[in-house]
Amino acid sequence: MITYKDTQPKITTPKRNIKVEGVSISNGYLVDENGSIADRIREALPSGVEDFTIKIQVLLPEEDNRE
Repeated sequence: MITYKDTQPKITTPKRNIKVEGVSISNGYLVDENGSIADRIREALPSGVEDFTIKIQVLLPEEDNRE
């Protein structure tokens, strides 16, 4: 059996993904092993960008995954 599917070209808006791993909260600040992450995120943002969205991902312990 042979099947095929044609797809239309997709035009998307360019995006920049910034990933910071090993983040925790210390004294009310988001930090990693090098300290506060705020200045380094600001440096990674494109020029003129002030607002952005933060998405947080955590691994759940096994007992919490069963529900």
